[in-house]
Parts: sequence; C-alpha cells; structure tokens
Amino acid sequence: MLNGLTPPYTPSGRSSLVAPPPWHYAGQILSLAFPVEAAAAQALLPGGFGTATGRAIGHFCDWQATTEGWELEDPAYAQYREFFVLIEAERAGGLGLYCPFIYVDQDISLARGWLQGWPKKLGSVWVTRSYDLDHVAAAPRRAGTRLGATLAVKDRRLAEAVVTLDGAEGRRLGFLATPTFGLVASPSLIGGAQPGTPVLARAVVEGMVAGPFVGGSATLAFLPSPRDELAQAWPPRPGHGQRRQRGLHHHRRNSGIILPTPSNHVILRRNRRISAWHTVSEPAMPCQDEILCSARDDAGNSKRDGL
Repeated sequence: MLNGLTPPYTPSGRSSLVAPPPWHYAGQILSLAFPVEAAAAQALLPGGFGTATGRAIGHFCDWQATTEGWELEDPAYAQYREFFVLIEAERAGGLGLYCPFIYVDQDISLARGWLQGWPKKLGSVWVTRSYDLDHVAAAPRRAGTRLGATLAVKDRRLAEAVVTLDGAEGRRLGFLATPTFGLVASPSLIGGAQPGTPVLARAVVEGMVAGPFVGGSATLAFLPSPRDELAQAWPPRPGHGQRRQRGLHHHRRNSGIILPTPSNHVILRRNRRISAWHTVSEPAMPCQDEILCSARDDAGNSKRDGL
C-alpha cells in the first residue's frame, strides 16, 4: 500500500514532499500597510468575497517550520523565506483579507501553501536579519536601524522595501490581526484541462507567541514583469509617494510603483507558532457568512471551529 499526503507515494510515506499537519512556524516578519486603488484591488478579490477598502498589507517573512521537530536537525527542510500581499475587504461581520500573490523559495512551503489556499509561486526572497546585539552588522531593533527586503522572480526583481525603525511600539498587521483567506482548487488534466472548483479557505493561527513589535517608516516598490502582475495590480495614485517615507502609497518610479507606507511598519520578533491551518468547507461563490472548518490539534484530535 502506498502512503503520503502528497507525491511521491511510498509504502512508508516518508518521501512525501509535505508531511501531514500539525505544522509549527517561528520567524521574523516585516509587515507594511499601504493604500491601493480600490477598483484595482476589487478586481483581484473572489466574487462575493467583500468590498475592497483601498488598503493592503505586504509581509516579508523569514521562517523556520517543523512538524515533530526532526526538521530542526536538518534545516534545509525547515527554513524558507517568502513575500505576500493581502487585500483588505469589508465582509459581512467585519474586515477580512485575501491573498492574491505570494512567493516562496522552498518547494515544501510551495506545496503546503497550495493545500491551504495560498497561491504560492517560486521566487527569491531576502530579508535583513535582526539580532539583539550592539554591533554594526546586527541590525538591532532600535531607533535608526535600517532594514531591507527584496523579491525576485525568474531573474527579475519584482519588489523591494527599505525600512527605518523609529523605536516606538508597533502593532499587528495583516494575517497577524485580521481573518485571512485564500482559494483552494484541484486542477486536473483528466478528461481535459480543468481548474477545479475554488474553495474558500481561511488561515487560522493557533497558539501564537510573539515577541515585541517595533514601528518605523518604509517604502515598498513594485517593479514590472512580463508575466507576474504584482506591479500592475497597484496603479499609482497622483500626489502620493516619496522614497524614504514610511508607509505605502504608490508612485511611478522607473516604470515600477513606489509605495511609501504610513507609520505602520512592524517587525514581529521570534516565535509565531501555528499548529494547523484550517480549511473552509465552502465550494461555492459568492461567499457565505457562516463557515466551518476542521483541523487537528497538537494531540491529533479532530476539531471544528466557526470562522
């Protein structure tokens, strides 16, 4: 008998690219809030999801993940970096976020993301690491420290951010603060190319432990690509955006887009732990208000939660 959550399938299941949950994550996150043109953002939302508010969040992440701990002894299986954008929308019952773009540098995370509704593609992501040391190379979390982050896909740089910390306490942004959704589908070539029926999925974070959040100012630039529509998704709004400001508005720069973020840059320091991502059982669009999801807890027991 062949076993495994994902291919390749073997009798032991050990060769499977993705091990079953629970999945635990720890890492550092650069989070940037920025305004976008509401019409452009609305076009990227699933039908019936909600009404775009004109705000979005970008996350640059440096992760370490494990299932039962063995990956920590073989870090090539545990470590990866990613960048993603979340669109904020008004939904029945409050605000929600939807992920239209996410890029990652690890195949395990790519496949794991597809199972959860994160539309991951391969990319090269770099983020300045911060250490609690008084040293010129440590980039400690204090006023005046400058950090950078970049995304490249197919040898083309698509996004870049520059951050200056102000030492003030930051606040949680994006998926750390607001219900976040994606679409899961099962494309197939059997009987012809079929994309499958999209299922709305919500990422539910359990057991989160967070270090201090530090605020600052930032700019985020999106650069053009012949295929990836990351830059085209955020058309510039006149009168906004200057390099070296914090916040994210957009302005054309060398045919890219500069987004000077408001003072809401946040760095999440150390342990954010997630035991599972819950999948929403909602195959039809438009979205319904009442959604249930199921997952396993750390003890392996099945559970259901309202979203």
